Amino acid sequence: MFYLATNTQTKINKEFNILKQEVRSLRSFNISMPGQDTEGEYRPELVKELVQASAEKSNYIYTGAGSLLKQIKNL
Repeated sequence: MFYLATNTQTKINKEFNILKQEVRSLRSFNISMPGQDTEGEYRPELVKELVQASAEKSNYIYTGAGSLLKQIKNL
């Protein structure tokens, strides 16, 4: 009898873990849908430009308000 309860609990735990993983995947998919947000869809050209810009190495290093102001003055 104890074995049956343990086996049932193990099956429930496995199914629960599978469901948790599916929920994580669905959340990740919804968050990562490119070009969409609560305001609507972004232009595909803008999304492409932003993705390319995020992959590039930055020209400046921002370490605080003082460094940002200094970099702006040097432009």
